[in-house]
Amino acid sequence: EEFAPPSVVGDTEILMADGSIKKAKDIKVNENITAWDDDNKSYNMISEISQVKTRLVDKIYRVTTESGKSVDVSEPHGFYISMEEEIYAYELVEGESKIFVKHGNEAKLELVTSVEIIFGEHQVYTFSVPGLFNYISNDIISHNTSTGPQTSTNYLSTSTSRSNSSGSSSALSRSASAPINLTK
Repeated sequence: EEFAPPSVVGDTEILMADGSIKKAKDIKVNENITAWDDDNKSYNMISEISQVKTRLVDKIYRVTTESGKSVDVSEPHGFYISMEEEIYAYELVEGESKIFVKHGNEAKLELVTSVEIIFGEHQVYTFSVPGLFNYISNDIISHNTSTGPQTSTNYLSTSTSRSNSSGSSSALSRSASAPINLTK
């Protein structure tokens, strides 16, 4: 299967650089949005959209976190772990996986409490945000890349590790058969 970009539904609320909210379907190239800056542990308000794409999908995933934050996304949608790492919607495991949400001026790791697959035709939107590679969608930090993986092989098989706040390291493995489980 060809690479399909990560996408959100059109009614998803995107946090703009000026603090306002704009629906994904209304976002235009060169608009400035808010993105998480992991190096400075703050929200960077000058991230410019370089590309907007739209497509139809036959199902979406409704992902909900422990605080009730929820977003509807395409199957390959990535949730931000770091600039180099993401966890895809289809890999999420209810009650085990964790994703970052906007919590005031911080990025907080929250437990995914529900992953619902909704079948039917849905228009979805994809944004390229070079530099920080993320954007805020319904207060959940979504990952993106400026160009996306070049092949499905690269898309499905990367191996990385990340130290968490306790200093231990958790291996993140992306394969079609093994979901990522993030633990604190």
